[in-house]
Amino acid sequence: MARVTLCGILGTGRASGGMPGTGILPRVAPSWEAQRYLFVTNLPLPDYYSGSPAPITGMTVPFSVVVLTIWAIAATAVAYGVFLRRDVLA
Repeated sequence: MARVTLCGILGTGRASGGMPGTGILPRVAPSWEAQRYLFVTNLPLPDYYSGSPAPITGMTVPFSVVVLTIWAIAATAVAYGVFLRRDVLA
């Protein structure tokens, strides 16, 4: 339930027609430096090419791609670990 709530909070600004590429988090906590490393903050890659400003100043396309790659590797590692623990054939 907490994951659904968190995803809803972070994605609300984009779904509600707010500024392109920004969610509610950059507007609510603009001074929180760690938000640039969150998955959802780096998702709007096409907005960089359409001319929209970066969600957080200082973010670039290569930075967002690296952050998303790290999140993908981490998610794959966690999923693999869960699979190994719940594998019924082992």
